[in-house]
Amino acid sequence: MCDISYNGDNIQVRGFAGAPSAPRTTKRGLYVYVNGRFIRDRVIDHAVLEAYHGRLIKGTFPVAVLFVTVPPTMVDVNVHPTKSAVRFAAPKQVHDGVVTAITSALKSLDRPGVIKKSILSPLKGSIEPHPSYSRDAMLFDHRVRRTVEKGADRACLEHQTNRGRRFSTKAS
Repeated sequence: MCDISYNGDNIQVRGFAGAPSAPRTTKRGLYVYVNGRFIRDRVIDHAVLEAYHGRLIKGTFPVAVLFVTVPPTMVDVNVHPTKSAVRFAAPKQVHDGVVTAITSALKSLDRPGVIKKSILSPLKGSIEPHPSYSRDAMLFDHRVRRTVEKGADRACLEHQTNRGRRFSTKAS
């Protein structure tokens, strides 16, 4: 996974994008948070798929965790009763920002001769985080490790913030 960091006109995108060599068969590996709220959004989903265009086999989807921050006046959260969907005042600006952020992060993976530090240092063993990790990276790293160690088939990062419940990572 590679680190995403982008600051543009009224939009900030940060997070992690999975390598194109490790795709999924569903969109369930895409986790998007807008202003700290977990959401599902077609604009951002399309932007992620456009950024990976030409890098994935048809019918596969990338793994990514995105934290998008926009001014509160640019986003309407009262679209869905459970607040799991949003409407952007400038969807093209958000779309283009996400595409730019992910594309630039993926280009850094394409450079030959550059060894990238993975956020998943050895899966088994010490859970000591790297000192340069952000809080979000440490939480993501710990959850993925726990999921892989227990043999679950996907990382259960998704949670319902409005109810305060987290999905279990126990293997079925």
